[in-house]
Amino acid sequence: MSKVSIDPMSILINETRIQRPKYITEIYHWDREMVNNNRWKNSAGIYVFFDKAGNVAYVGKTAPFGDSHKNVGRPRRRRKYESRIKRHFNGKGKSLMWEYYYKVRLYEFTDFSSRDIYESWWIGQLKPYGNKSGRYYSVNSLLPNSRLKKNNWSQYQKDAFIKRVSPENIALWRYWKSTTTQDMDINTWISTQKMGFISSLATQVGQSVFDFYRGIRKKARK
Repeated sequence: MSKVSIDPMSILINETRIQRPKYITEIYHWDREMVNNNRWKNSAGIYVFFDKAGNVAYVGKTAPFGDSHKNVGRPRRRRKYESRIKRHFNGKGKSLMWEYYYKVRLYEFTDFSSRDIYESWWIGQLKPYGNKSGRYYSVNSLLPNSRLKKNNWSQYQKDAFIKRVSPENIALWRYWKSTTTQDMDINTWISTQKMGFISSLATQVGQSVFDFYRGIRKKARK
């Protein structure tokens, strides 16, 4: 658990091919509608929540930062979808989470592979107490396994559906297990070993971390 207010921009990955985050703004819970500011509402990236004491509470990714609208149903109706950031601020029902989600900082990414890498990296480095490290699919994904039969998924995607982590993390974790005698669950591995393992593999094949990770991600999601 992070005990102090750490600036995520002080913990960057030293790899030129990975896009660096662009700090946008800091928003307090009483100004949460600021996520819909026209300067960044349609941008995508990572958000980092801090609690009232300044501890890092949660790291997440989203696109866009602000509320969105979609046409749904028949006849078509325009429906508003509240942003993930506002849902964190608002909590569930009458249970407000302002003690824990006191303020948020937004970091823009235009490259989604870099965004995914940085999300895992910051979770591992900042150790936010609100994260279940490496979680990828929502709780609603834990439905009967009959749903797996309805999708033409690879084995990695099926495993990801059950374990709630991304297919590429499943693939990398399994390969790591084949190279070591260490016994470590996948979530612990993601937060402590993943980035170092990716870097060593990329060096072995003569690729940048960015290109190597992008290739693994593409293969695992086919």
